[in-house]
Amino acid sequence: DEVEYSLLVDGMSADEAAEQARRTLERFGLDGKESRHPYQLSTGQKRRLSVATAMARQPAVLLLDEPTFGQDARNTFAILEMCERLRRAGTAIVMVTHEMRIAEQAATHIWEIRQGQLATCMASPRLAARRAPGFQENGYPPMRAEDEAKEFGAREDNKESSGRPYAEVRS
Repeated sequence: DEVEYSLLVDGMSADEAAEQARRTLERFGLDGKESRHPYQLSTGQKRRLSVATAMARQPAVLLLDEPTFGQDARNTFAILEMCERLRRAGTAIVMVTHEMRIAEQAATHIWEIRQGQLATCMASPRLAARRAPGFQENGYPPMRAEDEAKEFGAREDNKESSGRPYAEVRS
């Protein structure tokens, strides 16, 4: 209902909204949970539902706060891939994350905030990879093998996280 309602508010027909909501929930691994109240979902499912609701609308600007927090590697990659699809379709995405490895893989620009102030602003390594041999046309630099994905996955206990907030900006 959450995803469908957001599409109806935007003026989509009931049939189109229902179909788009179904596809979106499936993409986020939430199919079969359409009739559940959000309070009945796990923390990770709630997070995916909130991201799915925002992405389903295909906004011009998308603001995401830690969308991969609490997700396993598979769901982290799925969320980042959906972000990339929206970015390629023209959506500007501002994503806050404490995971520098996610910022380096997914962002085009990285802003580092320290004590509430913009400390640094830089192009991500991803932009340099576009000029490197082995660049993949999907916009991502060459990725690790699936079995290494666990190291990349968003985890609360990630020891490699700097603890400092990073904002990813994609345009």
